[in-house]
Amino acid sequence: MRCETREQAAGKCGIQVKGTQVQINFRGRSHTLFHSGGMAYLMELITNAGVPVSFYNLDAVQEKPQACYRQFERESEQIESGLCIQDKPLSYAMADRKAIYNIKRRLLQIISELAEMEEYNDYARAADLQDEQEGLMQYLKDVYRPCGKVRSFSDETSRQRSKVLKALRRVMADIAAVEPELASYIRECLEINEYLVFRPTGLEIEVFSV
Repeated sequence: MRCETREQAAGKCGIQVKGTQVQINFRGRSHTLFHSGGMAYLMELITNAGVPVSFYNLDAVQEKPQACYRQFERESEQIESGLCIQDKPLSYAMADRKAIYNIKRRLLQIISELAEMEEYNDYARAADLQDEQEGLMQYLKDVYRPCGKVRSFSDETSRQRSKVLKALRRVMADIAAVEPELASYIRECLEINEYLVFRPTGLEIEVFSV
């Protein structure tokens, strides 16, 4: 086995996932932190160093840990594919009035059908209708703002951006509490615009699971 010199070892950092915990090894020191959502975001960015990742796709990492949807890495590829990154997302309503009207009408039908089924003790089909009812009610909850206005897709983008950035700030604070130098380096390498990109400038950070 080849042994590393102290200088070589100093140029590396290991982040190891152990169930609900993450072990950070840096300059011969070891620290254990909670495997939070922010930590999952950070590890995904480090693993895909140099690749722009959207807030939407990064937010999906917690549900699909192995899925980081890579974007077009070079501007030339975007142009060839007829794609461009907008400075500001366009605001499209998540549902139009007709769709919402039809959903509410369907909910009234379900309520009527459930009342009839209860009268005849038809509980088997009632369960399916209750599932549909819950799904439609959750959809309306998702598309409406507290003030009663319909949300737009840009609202959802802002929500995801805020969620991801808050989680990243929390995990950076956790790292800074045990390794300020490492936290400072990660902040310097992390570019945050419409997309997030981790661009390492020297220190090699390796992420792996047991």
